[in-house]
Amino acid sequence: MKTKNRSPLVAAILFLTALLITLLYYAFFELPHTLSVSPTDGQLFSAPSTAATTQATETLPTQTTAPAPTETIPVTPEEQAAATIAAFAESSGLTLEDYPESLVALLTRNPETADFVLHYPLEKDMEHTVDLSEYEDTEGVPLFMQWDKRWGYIEYGNNVAALTACGPVCLSMAAYALTRDEDMSPDKIIQFALDNGYCAPGNGSYWSLISEGGEELGLDVTELTLDYDRIVANLEVGNPIICVMGPGDFTSSGHFIVLTGVEDGLLTVNDPNSYARSEQLWDFFQIQDQIENLWAIRY
Repeated sequence: MKTKNRSPLVAAILFLTALLITLLYYAFFELPHTLSVSPTDGQLFSAPSTAATTQATETLPTQTTAPAPTETIPVTPEEQAAATIAAFAESSGLTLEDYPESLVALLTRNPETADFVLHYPLEKDMEHTVDLSEYEDTEGVPLFMQWDKRWGYIEYGNNVAALTACGPVCLSMAAYALTRDEDMSPDKIIQFALDNGYCAPGNGSYWSLISEGGEELGLDVTELTLDYDRIVANLEVGNPIICVMGPGDFTSSGHFIVLTGVEDGLLTVNDPNSYARSEQLWDFFQIQDQIENLWAIRY
């Protein structure tokens, strides 16, 4: 029996099968990588090459947010004083030029003076009423500040009394403590020193303001030595002692203070330039080398 030859048919089927497999492969694996669909019109378009995409990204303007400006925080006492004055000046219609450098320096050294310094342009030419009735019942020696606005703006020597009139203010404290006479107020003693030649231009006050000026005011003034026992004896009977201080704890140049009492062997002090120092107790033997002269005041 003769077998029928089917080779051409088998070959055709195998060829078609291979072709179909090839078309299916391209349809499912290759076309998605070479064609994209436009999101706007559904048309097919060629995807850009990687290089073109990178170049386009690099040439587009970059939108960045500028960093917020950082505020400079005052750090040094000088910067803090300047910032305090600048803020007050701006809110009050003033400028930094309205403040003398000497008062900026005062605020730098002593933040306690802020109210006095800030209001200088506004109140320096005002007439201030001085009423010491608030001190009538004060025991001992009242504490007067030379930068009190009631008298601190008075011109004394080459500057305002706040900077130069520690001597008259100390004499006022001692005199008022002993007499309770309002004619012994700081403003009046400042004027007394000016009228009688006790103001030393550029240097505050002459020492004679205490030794001679005190006598002119009706006080008994006795110069003392640096004898701790004698100092304590005067303080314990209520005699204030005015001291001239050299450089050290109270000043970098010269300064008047008042010794007002003794507590547990330590001295109490009225410093007309500092509440903080006036609240401290002081060891005589630690400050005695700073004392250049001292006088006990009686009445």
